[in-house]
Amino acid sequence: MGHSEALPAHEPPASAGPARRAWWATFLLITALGCLWALASPLFSVPDEPAHTIRAAAAARGQILPGERTARGFSALVEVPAVFAKAPAVPVCYAFHGDVPAGCAKSFSGSTRTVAVETNAGFYPPAFYAVVGAPSLPFPSATGIYLMRAASAAICGALLASAVASAWALPRPRLLVTGIAFAVTPMVLFLAGSVNPSGVEIAAAVCLWVSLAVALTTPDGPARGRLVTRAGVSGSILALSRPLSPMFVALIGAALLIMFGWRPLVNLVRDRRGQVAAAAVALASLSTLVWVTAFGTLDQTPGGAGTNAPLLENVRLSAGKVPAEVDQMIGVFGWLDTGAATVSVYAWLFGVATLLLVGLASSGRREAAVLVAVAVAVVALPVALEAPRAATQGFPWQGRYTLPLAVGVPILASLQVDRARLLPGRMVRSLSAMLLGLFVAGQLYAHFWSTRRYTAGVKGTLNWLTADGWHPKVPVWLLFAGFVVTLVLTAVWLQRLVVADVSDDAPPVGDRPHELARDRRAGVAMADSAPMIGGRR
Repeated sequence: MGHSEALPAHEPPASAGPARRAWWATFLLITALGCLWALASPLFSVPDEPAHTIRAAAAARGQILPGERTARGFSALVEVPAVFAKAPAVPVCYAFHGDVPAGCAKSFSGSTRTVAVETNAGFYPPAFYAVVGAPSLPFPSATGIYLMRAASAAICGALLASAVASAWALPRPRLLVTGIAFAVTPMVLFLAGSVNPSGVEIAAAVCLWVSLAVALTTPDGPARGRLVTRAGVSGSILALSRPLSPMFVALIGAALLIMFGWRPLVNLVRDRRGQVAAAAVALASLSTLVWVTAFGTLDQTPGGAGTNAPLLENVRLSAGKVPAEVDQMIGVFGWLDTGAATVSVYAWLFGVATLLLVGLASSGRREAAVLVAVAVAVVALPVALEAPRAATQGFPWQGRYTLPLAVGVPILASLQVDRARLLPGRMVRSLSAMLLGLFVAGQLYAHFWSTRRYTAGVKGTLNWLTADGWHPKVPVWLLFAGFVVTLVLTAVWLQRLVVADVSDDAPPVGDRPHELARDRRAGVAMADSAPMIGGRR
């Protein structure tokens, strides 16, 4: 089968009112889910959150450049209120001990007198920290930490809402919306509601995958201009997020370039907005590369972490971690001490496998090759990056580090289904409803599993709603009920976007290929004009 050629698509009204409403509704729902995770996670219960919090507090106070390197070599000293020096000690009693509830945690309070505090995140790129750390200025306390988490959730919510708004540019039914849902694993929402740049990095990657892919398949016009702008903003945020983020920008761009060819890219860069977006992403990537090189961010190595094993043995050891890393991409919480939420893992694997199989069946040779290559890279990339450096750095890779690339699998697969139009609309709607049901089940169980761990321990009572091991700021039963309601509303809303028309003025859309052909012959500019794959619609 040959590669896809995009057909002209229905252009939404210039006001883009429906897309704006879709953005706001999605933003509020996703941000609410992130904030509920923030409240359901004890202070500093997220991997490396104490170090990231100290770095954010320092950056918000103008300490953008790294402070003095400590004797250990991989951390730096920063000047922050003394209370932040207590952060690393808060979770010590339960971190890495999944059977210990979080009620034993030390209190987080103290002096606001400025002192030198050590942080392992001192050499990380500063953009995320400077923004998220702002609430710590008026609130150098637990309240400030929760507000910092809320700021992270809002940024992630805005990026994911922008991804959904980009999917809105497609004709209905748009399975891509469901693909975005499966890119947002429970781990993504857990990280979104934390002081950790991984959440923003992953959300920005989702938005870049979707916005750039849809832009490359959309004819010139106002809709494509908005797509290009979103791609430029999300690509820049991604590039500034973490030390390896520019690599993910390059991998996403390369995958989409191979999938859709040079011509759509050339058309984009001829447009002024395309040139501005490309320049912004390039500048952001270059600044991170310069930062990482100048301060040796990737060379930070905790003492004694290395191994003297031969390279092939390191490859074997790194590859052996892949199943655990898959679990971590979906739902391993705390300081990797809350084992995989098994129901969530199975729900996600089944959902992504379904999308991948349907996407491959809807693809030409080129598109199928790219889909398979991205899926293989999700497994191979950590091994390729980790094994050669194991002699000095050991095996530090975690599943969340791979998510900026892994989210491309459900996104590209669902996009191919939308472009091919081989499935009747009713079948796409039913498939989406089934997958969003799995989305709800997986997210809900993950939230239950994590909350139970902190209130009663992973081996504690099943009656965790009344356990006395730890009490969040909001009554735990109300917190969980709020999560259930918000999650169900999110799934219902996403399903509505799958089947909703682009605008109230759009003509009716047929579900079957012969209806599409009939309407085209009638000269109707329809919302669901489809790409052709191998001569078939």
